[in-house]
Amino acid sequence: MRKQAPNADGEPGRIYIFKLGHRWYFKQFFDDPQLFEALSKYYIRERFRFELTTVAERDEAMKYLKAKGYDPVIIEDTCGLR
Repeated sequence: MRKQAPNADGEPGRIYIFKLGHRWYFKQFFDDPQLFEALSKYYIRERFRFELTTVAERDEAMKYLKAKGYDPVIIEDTCGLR
């Protein structure tokens, strides 16, 4: 995925954060090295994704992404729901 920070219309770029089990995951390429560095503690290099293991981590990452002009959207795990 490419960077989707505010587009030409000023609308925020979406980042989908998937909740699977008790963790949250997202994949995103950030052109801004400072932005990546701030979130690097959640980055799993072997899987090329960010992994958030607690609600506090999720909230911190979402708050930071919003402050940088992104629109993080949580997608809940719907497996097993009828």
